[in-house]
Amino acid sequence: MNQPAQAAPIKARQPTPAPVINRVMLLEGRRDATEMVFAQRDTLRLPNGLAQVINNLKKLAEGRPPSSAAGIAEVVELLESQQ
Repeated sequence: MNQPAQAAPIKARQPTPAPVINRVMLLEGRRDATEMVFAQRDTLRLPNGLAQVINNLKKLAEGRPPSSAAGIAEVVELLESQQ
């Protein structure tokens, strides 16, 4: 086997690095999630309102950059601890 063919499988086995968390985007994600919770205060008063708000926050995090999604996840974890 030639040299490049031997090196390719070794590269494929390397673990992928964890995404770097950008502090500014983390705080923006947290702020967006907090604003969404405040905007849905009436929903929180419903019998299943907390679960609905948590579900909406998870949808908000979809497609966001990892740092922003991590900020939203912090708010979700806080709300889930209140269930």
